[in-house]
Amino acid sequence: MTKRKSDHSKKQVKKQQLSKLKYQIIGGSFAVVLCIGVFVFFFLSQRAEESYAVDDNAVSYEVAIKKPDGIEGNAITFPAYADTKIQKSTEDFPVVLANPDFNKAYIKFIITIDDNKIPLLTTGLVEPGKAIIGIPLPKDLKEGDHKIYIEMLGYSQVKEPTRLSGTKTSFTLTIVDYE
Repeated sequence: MTKRKSDHSKKQVKKQQLSKLKYQIIGGSFAVVLCIGVFVFFFLSQRAEESYAVDDNAVSYEVAIKKPDGIEGNAITFPAYADTKIQKSTEDFPVVLANPDFNKAYIKFIITIDDNKIPLLTTGLVEPGKAIIGIPLPKDLKEGDHKIYIEMLGYSQVKEPTRLSGTKTSFTLTIVDYE
């Protein structure tokens, strides 16, 4: 009988330990999920605030193009870019990231180079009739051809802008060494 009681006590202790372990795992999992939720909320709220800011670096700029025929009043016209060459010692690529004055929306520009996922430049919202002039280039940029990718995102012109249409384009930037 004592052996039975001893076995029964061992089983009860083991059961309690398993129960305690189960609650620890559940509690730990809940804490991890809660931390991830707080992080995601904080990250998304920061991104939302950044994406709604009008870019203070934008300057008044008159584009040489006219509003295309047949474009509806609320449609967004995005600029196009051509292949170009610059000297190796150039620190800022003198490209104009313009939002034509006839647009009825903000444009946000995101510029990357080659296969790099980290943007060279991410602008705030550029108002119609304004532009960001120049993109900072990496100091270690080698001579030769480089692909510049420009993502342009349209946003409504209201107190809390909402995302509209967008487009992506690319062009070749050739770095040369003119001595």
